[in-house]
Amino acid sequence: MMRQKMIVCFALAAAVGLLVLPLAACKPETAAGKEGRRPDLILIDGLARFGPLESTPVPFLHDLHAEIVQKQGRDCAACHPEKAKGILSQKYMRLEDVDRQTVMDVYHENCLACHKETARSGKPSGPVTCGECHVKKPDVFSTRQPVIMDLSLHARHIDAADGKCDTCHHQYDEAQKKLVYVQGQEVSCRDCHGAVPVENRATFRFVSHESCIACHGEYGAGPRDCGGCHDPARQKAIQKLEVVPRLDRGQPNQVYLTASTEDIGKSRMPSVPFDHAAHEAAAPTCRTCHHQTLKACTECHPLNEQAEKSVVRLERAMHALQSSHSCVGCHETAKFNPNCAGCHGLMEKGALTAFACTRCHAGPPPSEAALRLPPATSLEPQLERSSLEAAEMVEISWLSEKFEGVRFAHRRHVEKLETLIASSKLAVRFHGRQDLVCLGCHHHTPAGQTPPRCQSCHGTPFNELNLFMPGIVGAYHRQCVGCHDQMGITTVSSCTSCHDPKGGQGPSVP
Repeated sequence: MMRQKMIVCFALAAAVGLLVLPLAACKPETAAGKEGRRPDLILIDGLARFGPLESTPVPFLHDLHAEIVQKQGRDCAACHPEKAKGILSQKYMRLEDVDRQTVMDVYHENCLACHKETARSGKPSGPVTCGECHVKKPDVFSTRQPVIMDLSLHARHIDAADGKCDTCHHQYDEAQKKLVYVQGQEVSCRDCHGAVPVENRATFRFVSHESCIACHGEYGAGPRDCGGCHDPARQKAIQKLEVVPRLDRGQPNQVYLTASTEDIGKSRMPSVPFDHAAHEAAAPTCRTCHHQTLKACTECHPLNEQAEKSVVRLERAMHALQSSHSCVGCHETAKFNPNCAGCHGLMEKGALTAFACTRCHAGPPPSEAALRLPPATSLEPQLERSSLEAAEMVEISWLSEKFEGVRFAHRRHVEKLETLIASSKLAVRFHGRQDLVCLGCHHHTPAGQTPPRCQSCHGTPFNELNLFMPGIVGAYHRQCVGCHDQMGITTVSSCTSCHDPKGGQGPSVP
């Protein structure tokens, strides 16, 4: 029992800004090390619930205190009273917050008394004056990162629990007045437990620490300290499964995305064939898309705006450029991949080409889409070849009076882009035609048409009436050097990286 109590206490404290263990030195410059970075930093600001704080919050290093308490052979019950069998209070030396003065006295009397007693015994101790605790500029800052229960980690927990989902998943049954498990209706913990308490439902932070750490202690597996879950370096060291089993909750493999049944008669856009299984394999968690609940998108996002301003309509939910939960927003983040950034890093953000809508909205009308599912073969992207003939070499020879021209390996660049596109299903879906590859450089040319010469739009020098249109020298250097820089291919240090001085043999760009 002692071991379990200590385990529960050690990690629970990381989530609650009300904990102080009274033993140990707590000077930031020594506790945090040279870098001053700690995943276990807690700011004790619990009195804020009673009104404005009279002093600055107290920085507290939980793991540091917990380690010293362990070495002294004491358990967490020395500071955290038991509120139920095997479960300790997440509050320091109390079960509840009675009033401002009482809570303040709990900290001042107990923390200071322990620090003073430790100092009298000749051991390193913590601060005993107001200014030493309530520091305005701590020398330590938090590196805490929320732990993500991704599909790999979830699968490992399923295996450890022998497939018993009720270990974690439950819902409240009104008839029985208790928590029950319903197979096939498992939801994320956040569906019920949010950032603030609601009625009898505790916050996600509270229940996750109480349940997860207690379970880790019971089975002797998993981290039990703040850093074990919230240290970025230790998070990266968490073992990943090479093959993650699909999490089956009755979801479809393929589906047509369209408006809800109630709104389907109002929808004018063709449906979107959506490969749900493929997206599951690409997403770290279900919450990547289903950020609130595991329900269908249309259950929360109607076709048209509702009376409540907080309701996001379906079109916005799917197309919001800045949201990582939307289709367009998620795809936008993929453009930061070096293989994609060479073209996309230089393009106008949010600009859509004439064919952009039809790349997704390629399904039947909404009224027909509701009656059937898309065939799996129709969702497998294919790389189409173009009849356009890419020139082998292009001579760029008139840009400067001081340097020779550049022999540009045009076809080799096209083939390289095709190879990169073929390695990504997402890229093939949107750039699967070779004439679309040309748009990476020839960005305003209609797809399928032979691009005009660059100087057709970019003059010499630039057009002073259109400052957003660079001149030909600026256009070439921005496009070529910018692409290399975004992809991390070549660092251009000077003009002669590409150009030879006049009279020499101009270099070929590989």
